[in-house]
Amino acid sequence: PNGLWPYSGSERRFCAVTKEWARMGVKVTALEPEPIAGRHFTSAYAPVTVPLRDTGIIGQLLSWTVNAVDLGLAAAEDARFDLVYATNNNLFNLLSSHLLASELSLPCVVVVHHLRWIDYREPAGKWEAGDFDALRFLRALGQDGASLATSICRVAGGRLEAALLPRFDGCVTVSEAVRIQLGGYVPFNRVYTTGDCVSISP
Repeated sequence: PNGLWPYSGSERRFCAVTKEWARMGVKVTALEPEPIAGRHFTSAYAPVTVPLRDTGIIGQLLSWTVNAVDLGLAAAEDARFDLVYATNNNLFNLLSSHLLASELSLPCVVVVHHLRWIDYREPAGKWEAGDFDALRFLRALGQDGASLATSICRVAGGRLEAALLPRFDGCVTVSEAVRIQLGGYVPFNRVYTTGDCVSISP
């Protein structure tokens, strides 16, 4: 997260989902950096603050992964967990949740909002399959004004994300288009589509 508004739709969605889980008697512990999303949105989870070094994207990734896994293992010493749930499919969440689930021998599920290498400006036939094409992704980032160094880092991150997705036990998508795109990485019987919604209650 960065900028004046550090949250995306995935944090808002997660906070709302934890309220529904609480009504079902499900307790949730979340690993997250400051600022804690649950302090800004109504939620029902116990946050564990993960320190994050501001030392560039690679340093942040390593810092987040090591600290999140360590704190997750520590939390598991005091409570029994049934599932590791990644709120979105960025590399930070994919890597740390997969490693933590592996260490705890737990199933791991990820919410996939979109595949970042898909450019919806292209004709439908080029993005429907969800294929990772490094050169096409690099070109799209350049068209969006990203520097070459930033573009290369994002392409490398996207390639790692594509490699990690098949290792998850389940994927939750928010659209049928993303479910179809995931078919190139994850068997369809491990992909579940749920719609996003907006609460209109006061």
